[in-house]
Amino acid sequence: KDPIAESNKAQSEGNYIHQLIDTYISTGQISEESKAFNSWYAEFSTHDWIASESFLFNRELGYGGTLDAVSIDPATSSLILHGWKTVERESMEKGLVRTKKFEREKDVAQLGGYLLALSSMFSDFIPNEIHLTYIYRDGSGVTTIPLSAEYCTDLFEACHNLWKMREKHNAKNS
Repeated sequence: KDPIAESNKAQSEGNYIHQLIDTYISTGQISEESKAFNSWYAEFSTHDWIASESFLFNRELGYGGTLDAVSIDPATSSLILHGWKTVERESMEKGLVRTKKFEREKDVAQLGGYLLALSSMFSDFIPNEIHLTYIYRDGSGVTTIPLSAEYCTDLFEACHNLWKMREKHNAKNS
């Protein structure tokens, strides 16, 4: 197997699932053609959606990005910041066996950056829950992991500080 071709295929599938989710959130249109989307829909169809694929920025820290979604869960009235990641079920299961948890730090840090950007842009619009959802590409289900806002933002800030240190070092040596 060609690892680059496999990676490109996975990225393309992930982008497609994101597009189907965004279309549903934006228009209510349900895709019948994707088992992965249907698994996601079975889990989240009752949510009231506030935003999807929305660009955010943090002027103070100098970054931006596109969040996946924000919703209200009618069962709990919680305002939730969502991150979607598509994975192979086998990869998820291997990760769970190896680490007893699966949230990948890069995914956690990304959500922390989105939370900080939301906080800087809309001080009265702060999600009180953060959920990282892994959508199985084969359509066999989803796994949602609730995350601590403090952990997400601490991890993002540590990564951002590392990036700034690297940029400073690179500027000195160029």
